[in-house]
Amino acid sequence: PETTIPWVVDENDDLLNALVRPAAVKGVESLVGVYFRDRDGIYNSVLQVHSDGNMDLYKKQVLLRLAEAPLGGDNGLILPFSGSVGKLKEGGIQQPVATTIGKAGVFICNECAAFGHKFGYADAGFLINTGNDSWFSETYVPAGHFYFARLRAVQERKDIVVNLNGGYSGLIKASGEMVARSKSNSPSLQTVYVQPDAAGISGNSGWTQNLIPIACVMLILQCLFSKNLKKTEL
Repeated sequence: PETTIPWVVDENDDLLNALVRPAAVKGVESLVGVYFRDRDGIYNSVLQVHSDGNMDLYKKQVLLRLAEAPLGGDNGLILPFSGSVGKLKEGGIQQPVATTIGKAGVFICNECAAFGHKFGYADAGFLINTGNDSWFSETYVPAGHFYFARLRAVQERKDIVVNLNGGYSGLIKASGEMVARSKSNSPSLQTVYVQPDAAGISGNSGWTQNLIPIACVMLILQCLFSKNLKKTEL
């Protein structure tokens, strides 16, 4: 999940060697949420450890305003605990990460709901959404987060693997079908089967990029029309 390792690491951190050795020996690959520091700054990231021991890094492109970045610009409002790891930077547009079953587009937490942002995942075979819903575990947020991932799967026409600490995890098919969905407050393991490019479409078409905003506008118009209709009848 997001920020599995709660401190800032860099390329010389002993922890990275501890992660690489088991991967190289067992021939497995893993994705680990970390705060990563390089020469440009600190990023909320997903560290990919390949089966050969090599590593790649995905840097979060859309920080959560108020919690990870100031709301209203550099001098805007931000929660006081947000500076515990230092000022976070946003990563630029990145390519999907390469996995043994194909290219994967990564979303960290709120990024799956950033429908107006161009992530550059047109040639991704499937999607991954990691996050940490623990702060809101007993509220409506975890369920809402999972349904945002469902909308993302339909919009992009790709399967999405969801792993949300303190929230719901599972697999949503490109069609929107939720084939696996569970919530646990303790360590758990799920096995899911991903079909890259399940819908046979590489990326989304132009109009689907605006599908969610269009749906929201239509819903607002419907509510306004229904309200005016009731007033007319009275």
